[in-house]
Amino acid sequence: MKPTLQDVANAVGVSRSTVSNAYSRPDQLSAALRAKILDAARRLGYPGPDPTARSLRRGFVGAIGVLFTSELSYAFTDPFAVRFLAGVGQVAERHSTSLLLVPLPSDRDRARAAVDNAAVDGFCVYCVGDEEYVLDAIRDRGLPLVTTAPSAAGPADRYVGIDERAAARSVAAHVAGLGHRRVALLGDTVLPDAPSGPLRLADPRDA
Repeated sequence: MKPTLQDVANAVGVSRSTVSNAYSRPDQLSAALRAKILDAARRLGYPGPDPTARSLRRGFVGAIGVLFTSELSYAFTDPFAVRFLAGVGQVAERHSTSLLLVPLPSDRDRARAAVDNAAVDGFCVYCVGDEEYVLDAIRDRGLPLVTTAPSAAGPADRYVGIDERAAARSVAAHVAGLGHRRVALLGDTVLPDAPSGPLRLADPRDA
């Protein structure tokens, strides 16, 4: 049977709260008493308070969930995903916060469970497409989220991204400036208001 906090308290002859303070609030104890408690814990094989339970008591975990709608390996192989994670990681470091990568299974129930069981204080959502139901799962938990997909963001959600129209305009101007006039535009979705047929690239000198 695993030793408990009460076992340590009994061995030292102190209260449970005193043993707890030895781990979470050492400034409340003398150095000698804390050393005695920790020595008894080592002898008994007590590993210390459960980190999950301690997080629940504190009301925060100290970790951000990074929700991936692709396989986990994609986070380490796709150049954009790697740079995205590096940026999120740099900010997390400045705030002494950890990151928890949460890949979403294709099964809807398992994906919901992955969100429900993640021990995090909030979510950073990477490229949600048709999986908007996972955002509902986050909102149901009452956790904050920030997403990279403007179409998925709700009125109370934060969205971080680029000005897609300005970026496309800049690319077109660059291509036209090189003298190209017959250009193919490839996309993974068809917008309902997108024009069909050939598109004319205006000469930037005409602007």
